[in-house]
Amino acid sequence: MNPSWLSCSLWLAAALAGAHAQPVITKQPTNQSVSLGASAKFQVSATSTNSPIRYQWRFASADLAGQTNSALNFTNVQVTNAGDYDALLIDGFASVTSQVVHLEVDPTFTKITSGNIVNDGGDLAGCAWGDYDNDGNVDLFVANRAGQNNFLYRNQGTGTFEKITVGRIVTDGSNSRGGGAWADYDNDGWLDLS
Repeated sequence: MNPSWLSCSLWLAAALAGAHAQPVITKQPTNQSVSLGASAKFQVSATSTNSPIRYQWRFASADLAGQTNSALNFTNVQVTNAGDYDALLIDGFASVTSQVVHLEVDPTFTKITSGNIVNDGGDLAGCAWGDYDNDGNVDLFVANRAGQNNFLYRNQGTGTFEKITVGRIVTDGSNSRGGGAWADYDNDGWLDLS
């Protein structure tokens, strides 16, 4: 066998193999766990010798219409979005599928996007969650700096909070530096704020 012919054949085989290589995933998407109403994003990255790479995201192995970018973005996530996702990557010659990732949606927490608890200004020094009124719902104390009054929000148990505007906790001008903490320091069964 002619050595130059063998060398040429090996070079041609290597070139053909390279020309017909499938996309190589360089970054796999990762599992996500979010609350109701939150945002989530799956991302996949790849290289290919046969550009461009086309993407097709799938939910439970079914193509998602219009989801043909390297990222799959969710806004206002709902329980129906929970499940398994993957991406099919296709270049000029072959295809490869990303790992299957799971989107978990926790319905026990809801992203709050309106109301006092979201829109009140302030110079936040810290906050503390605690059931100060013993009604079974966790309430929120927000400590402010710069002489501003603190904020106290009573959890109404419906996904809404009532801003408390009377009482020393909220009417004393504050210059909080470390936030606050709830504890029952006098053992009377009611949380106290320090």
